[in-house]
Amino acid sequence: MNNVYVLDINKTSINKNYLLDILPNNVLEEINKHKGNDYIQSLYAWGILYIKLKDDYNIDLSKSEISKNALGKPYIKEIEFNLTHSNNLVGVIISNDLCGIDIQIVRTVSDKFKEKYGDEAIKNFTIKEARVKKYGLSVFDSLDKEDKCYTHLLADSQGDNYYMSICCDDDYNIIRDI
Repeated sequence: MNNVYVLDINKTSINKNYLLDILPNNVLEEINKHKGNDYIQSLYAWGILYIKLKDDYNIDLSKSEISKNALGKPYIKEIEFNLTHSNNLVGVIISNDLCGIDIQIVRTVSDKFKEKYGDEAIKNFTIKEARVKKYGLSVFDSLDKEDKCYTHLLADSQGDNYYMSICCDDDYNIIRDI
């Protein structure tokens, strides 16, 4: 079973100082590579991953070696995971198998972007992004195989809409506002 955790940063009771206190140095090193809003989003994504791995899977991320593939996708040997964030929403998928997730705020896009991804450009982009993240590839890579991908329309506490696409081989649970 795949678990998908979705957190609204503006609505959570999880304090960022709490995350900074509990997260191990190997995770903080990953987070510190980001700046501004991206830093806060990464902090919450890695925080959710750390908490849920420990609570739900009995995996202590502080004892795991965080490695990266050639394109920078982080991984650990114990389990598969993938992180995403956009504006106020953060998403994490944890699985025994390859998995990918992407969240994007719904916004106006350029004509060029629409030409590439179609009338539902943001939705289609999240599907492509989740598929390539599943395999640790780039959005510029082409994929020959078909994947099971599921898209959900979500809203945050500020009233903004988002598309979230999940690519995984098995069923999944979505857990909101942890």
